[in-house]
Amino acid sequence: MKALPPILLLNSPGTASKIRFGLIIQKTCEKHFKFKSVFNRKPMKRSDIAIKPGADRNADPCTSRGCMWGKWTDGKVYVPYYIANHYSSREIAIITRGLESFSSISCIRFRPYQDGDHEWLSIESRNGCYSYVGRQGGGQTVSLSRQGCLYHSTVQHELLHALGFNHEQTRSDRDNHIRVYWENILDGQSPFSVLIWILC
Repeated sequence: MKALPPILLLNSPGTASKIRFGLIIQKTCEKHFKFKSVFNRKPMKRSDIAIKPGADRNADPCTSRGCMWGKWTDGKVYVPYYIANHYSSREIAIITRGLESFSSISCIRFRPYQDGDHEWLSIESRNGCYSYVGRQGGGQTVSLSRQGCLYHSTVQHELLHALGFNHEQTRSDRDNHIRVYWENILDGQSPFSVLIWILC
């Protein structure tokens, strides 16, 4: 059998990594199965995006499986939420302000959870700031840790993930549209690597 030629996988700071396609699949699957046993304990994360077990491995997993919150006949998108009771009144005010900020500029309306809701955002102080991308079904965690995540812009950022928005700077087609000036990115800042998901 003829070996596949190397392909360009990722243009990272200062280097271009060339790797064989078979090795890409092997490494991706090894990573996927390595994390499989911990999925029921905590979500796998890439930066501040949580990934469910068995999720499509696509550059935009949300659009590949249709996870947008539905629009009602009045043209609005209603997203139920529940705020865990371990937040102080000041912290709840920050979260509420973030939730309400969407209604003046969009069709998004966050509303408190009600009995009978089958899908809602469960806003909790877990380990860090993260969210799943798009509607997941049931009560989906949006983690806003009391240590470092309770800022208006951070609340909005994680809510945007829950609404279905990924990081634009990690899209697989990013380099077709923008140029990243790697020399201007501080060490440790992320995420700027292009997402390339492969089905295992």
